[in-house]
Amino acid sequence: MVKELTVAQVKKMTGRETIYVIGYYNADGTPQTYRQNGKIQFWKTRPEDFRIPVKRGLYEYGEVTPRNMDIVTLDRPESIPKSEVYKGKRRK
Repeated sequence: MVKELTVAQVKKMTGRETIYVIGYYNADGTPQTYRQNGKIQFWKTRPEDFRIPVKRGLYEYGEVTPRNMDIVTLDRPESIPKSEVYKGKRRK
């Protein structure tokens, strides 16, 4: 069981962290990963609010905020076994 991202973990993060999405996997069964793409932004008037810019692959960009921090983690989730991964064969 992986733990969701917390505000305390965000405040301790340094640059270029790997962030994993809970419940989403690549075609080979490994968990989807996002890399921190810039500086974490905090607000003085809202101390629990933050924004982490992230990147996945060549063209996919996004951000982690308090609204979606419950689906990401810093702990690597387990991969899906090869037997459960769709291997590209035609289904009949």
